[in-house]
Amino acid sequence: MKKERILRVLGMKRVVSFGDLVRESNVSKSYLSEFLKVLRERGLILMGESIKVTDLIEFLRFWGEKKRKILKRINSFLTDTLFINDFLSVLSNKDYVLSGQFVENLITKQSSGISLWVYVFDENTYLELMRGFSKKRSGRIKVMFYDDHIKYGSSFLQGYRIVALEQLAADLIAEGIFTDIKVLLK
Repeated sequence: MKKERILRVLGMKRVVSFGDLVRESNVSKSYLSEFLKVLRERGLILMGESIKVTDLIEFLRFWGEKKRKILKRINSFLTDTLFINDFLSVLSNKDYVLSGQFVENLITKQSSGISLWVYVFDENTYLELMRGFSKKRSGRIKVMFYDDHIKYGSSFLQGYRIVALEQLAADLIAEGIFTDIKVLLK
């Protein structure tokens, strides 16, 4: 998840100093240097006095591919409910952030999406939700116990805390969903 912290800060800032990137991603200087080398070799960033993302679309695609690998290693469960709002009402007093097609559709003002990702940061919250909702091995709501750095750049939309748009784009790419990134980031 350290790599995703770095990608998240770079994706949202687009231009950042090395020191600020260390501080905001909360990773060691040596780890950051090694990962920046990979990003530079792939042509995703330029380095000088500051670090600059060269092509945001390609950068987000790379981030989405990294995210796909991360998703295979984290604790999560799937659930389904007839009404997503019933599930969301349970989150009202919890620390969470939302992502997925549901959020994309909130932003683009389309009807509710097919999938909803719920990131939670407290193990007790995760276990409580799992006990209450984990009845199936499939569903359109994915609840994940995750690093709280994912709240970086998050905001509220229609009363829900949602991930930053760049994070949403990477999540949709990781999920294998086509999205018009340029429209999403307007």
